Amino acid sequence: FMVLNPPTIEHGPFLFVPGWGCGEAHAYLPFLKELALRARRRVFAIEYTERHVRYEMFPRVVPGSPTTLPAPQAWKVDSVRSAMIALGRGRGDTEFHTLAYSEGALHAILALHTLEEMHPPLTLICPAGISPVASYPVIGVRALRNMIDVREQIRTDTVARAHFLRHRDSIRRYLKAGHGGFMNKESVTGGRVDVFPLFATLLRRYRKTETPITIVAGARDAMIPLREIEERLLRVDRWPRVFDGGHSEIFFRPAQLAELCLG
Repeated sequence: FMVLNPPTIEHGPFLFVPGWGCGEAHAYLPFLKELALRARRRVFAIEYTERHVRYEMFPRVVPGSPTTLPAPQAWKVDSVRSAMIALGRGRGDTEFHTLAYSEGALHAILALHTLEEMHPPLTLICPAGISPVASYPVIGVRALRNMIDVREQIRTDTVARAHFLRHRDSIRRYLKAGHGGFMNKESVTGGRVDVFPLFATLLRRYRKTETPITIVAGARDAMIPLREIEERLLRVDRWPRVFDGGHSEIFFRPAQLAELCLG
C-alpha cells in the first residue's frame, strides 16, 4: 500500500485500485490527495511494482475463476481481495469505500464477487469489464488512440504538461503500456474480461443493503467508449456520471475527477 493521511480524519478509509500498465500509486498522487482532503478520509492505494507492471506486457494464461484469467489478472484480483479483507477487519476500519480505475474496476468486481459478506461503497472510474469484450484489432487501435490523445494533451495543455513533468516516469510507463497493448495481442486481450453478469449480480446485492455503486465515465474515452458503458448500464437501470474528458483524465484533472467521484 501507499497510505495518505489527511490532517483530519472523519470517516472510514478509501481503497484505491489502479489500472493496467500504471500500477504505481504515486502516479495517481494528485487525485488521491484530492480524495483524502475533500472527504477527510485516509487513502490506502494498492501499489504494484515495476516488475509486475512489466510482466503485464507478456502474460501467461492460467486457470481462474469465474473465467480464465491471465496470471497477472488472477494475482491482482487476489491482491484486491486481500486488501478488502484487511480493511474490513483491521483497526475498526469497517466502513471503507473502494474506488477502482480502468482495469482496476474489473479486479474490484471479481474480488467482491467472492466476498459476499462485504458491501463497501464502490466507485468505478472509466471501468473495464462492464463493456463488451472487443477484438484485438479494435482494442489495439483504441490503445493507440488513447496514447496519441495523452501525448497531444501533454503537448497542448499547460496543466497536463506540468503534471507530466512531476510524474514523467510513471506516465511514460503508462504510454509504453499503451504502445504494448497496440503491439502485443496477448497483452491487451488478456486484460479484457467481460464481468458485466457479475456486476449485475453485485448490483442486486448492493440494492438490498442500499449501498451505492457509482460509475464515472469519460465522454471522450478512446479506450472504453461511453456509448458501450451506457448500453450495458441501461439493462440494469443505471446511468453513469459523465465528465468531459478521456480515459486518462485521472492524471491530468485530479480535482475535477475527485469532485465528481465524491458527488
